[in-house]
Amino acid sequence: MTRLSQILFAATAIAAVPLTAFAQDAEPPADPNGTAVAPAPAEDAPGGAWSKSVIDRPMTVLKGKLGAMADLYIAHISVTILNMTSSDTAEGLVVGAEYGISDKLAVGGSYAFALNEFEIKGTLTGFAAFQLVHSDKLDIGASADIALNLNAADPESTTGDTTVGATIHAGLGVRYKITPKMAVFTGTPWAPGVLGQHLSIGLTPDGNDAKSFSLPVGFGIQATPELFAYLNTNLVSILLSDPGSGDRVSSIADVTPLTLGAFYAVNKNIDAAVSFGFVDLQNAGDAYVITLGARYYN
Repeated sequence: MTRLSQILFAATAIAAVPLTAFAQDAEPPADPNGTAVAPAPAEDAPGGAWSKSVIDRPMTVLKGKLGAMADLYIAHISVTILNMTSSDTAEGLVVGAEYGISDKLAVGGSYAFALNEFEIKGTLTGFAAFQLVHSDKLDIGASADIALNLNAADPESTTGDTTVGATIHAGLGVRYKITPKMAVFTGTPWAPGVLGQHLSIGLTPDGNDAKSFSLPVGFGIQATPELFAYLNTNLVSILLSDPGSGDRVSSIADVTPLTLGAFYAVNKNIDAAVSFGFVDLQNAGDAYVITLGARYYN
């Protein structure tokens, strides 16, 4: 079996929101003239600070703020042909950052490469994300990105040479609170990173540009102010280009991807992240990805 020379990286992360709430039961103090004076914000929630609760955060970092991330991926795949099974495991690293142009618009990028066996030529992604709606119950954001595979196989080479391939993505991140602590979502509605990749347009070196549309959905729960847990899957994938001899539509009944993950706010600046994803739950042992990561917000 061909070694896993690259891992498909998906940047998942956490966004920020300013905390300006005051103690609800406290009365504002009065100055010597009897005029009420508004209290200062709480010490652990200055203007522009991050909320510990992922479920309350907007989808882009705020104006002038920076979000950074690093994820270690461990991918395993097994293939059985004629009753003979071959397995392989590969590790990879993705690092990225996002900067807030305004409170609604952010730009960023990431770079992913293989650690085992080491290959510095990987996937470079640049993106822009825009917050459309941010309210107590509903958050909506949109993003577009271009991913450059610097280690794509060259179709004109007979010696295994590589070239650059590209894929363009666009989509939405939508998060709706069904209760103050529970939410349903589509896309990846947190920052830094792309918010949605529902539409995918491949620009491959051989000119076979695959176009597809997918509909991911998920559920999240803010178990504690620091801990946010989630699961997500993909309901349907539709191939918009010529499917050839394959199927144009693949539903969750055909292929059942599933990811279980969590974010934990270590403090107001640092989050830890972990996830375990199955490529197809119906064949759970054949392919899965484990992710360990961290997020930093200034």
